[in-house]
Amino acid sequence: MSEPSPAEDRVVVDGSNLRGLAHPLRIRLLGRLRRHGRATASMLAKEFDTTSGALSYHLRQLERYGFVSEDTEHGNRRDRWWRANHRTTEFDPISLESQASGRLLNAEIVQRAVERLAEAAQSWPDWPDEWRPRFDVSDVMLLLTPEQAAELTDRIHALIKEYPLHRPDQPVPEGHRQVAVQLQLFLDDVNQP
Repeated sequence: MSEPSPAEDRVVVDGSNLRGLAHPLRIRLLGRLRRHGRATASMLAKEFDTTSGALSYHLRQLERYGFVSEDTEHGNRRDRWWRANHRTTEFDPISLESQASGRLLNAEIVQRAVERLAEAAQSWPDWPDEWRPRFDVSDVMLLLTPEQAAELTDRIHALIKEYPLHRPDQPVPEGHRQVAVQLQLFLDDVNQP
C-alpha cells in the first residue's frame, strides 16, 4: 500500500460528512481501524460483539462518507478487508454546533477519550520500565483570548506533526511504541461573565 500524502492523511468533519460518524459504533470502528489496521467485517463483528451484517452496514456508511475504504490488496469478493483512509481527524466546530448530531458526536468522542485515558491509567503499572515515567496527565489554567487559544492549538498541532504518525500496516521501528496524544482545550469558567 502506498504512503498517503499529508493532505490525504487527515479529514475534517463538518456538516457534509457528519452523518458518516453519526453512530457510536462507527466512531469505535474508525478508531479501531486506525489503531490496529485493516480487518474484515467478520473480525470486527467478533471484536465488537455484533453481527457481521450490522458491521458491514456501518462500514459501508463510513465508506460512503470517505472515512474508510476496501483494501483491495487483501482478501477476495467473499472476504473484504477494510482500512481507515486517514490517520487524523479534525472537527469544524462552527459547522457542527447547530446540529444535534454534531453535539452527540462530540459527546461520544469525549467519552471515548476519557475511556482510553482510564484504560491507560489502569494499565500503567504494567508498562515497561522505560515507559512508565512517560505517562503524563497534566493540566494548567491559562488566561487566554480566543486568538491566543487558536494560536496555542495551532502550535501544539504543528509540534505534533514533527513526529511520525502511527501506521498500523507498516512495521514499527525498533525502540518505538504506539503513543496516544490527546489534546483538550476548553473554557473552565463557562458560567463566568
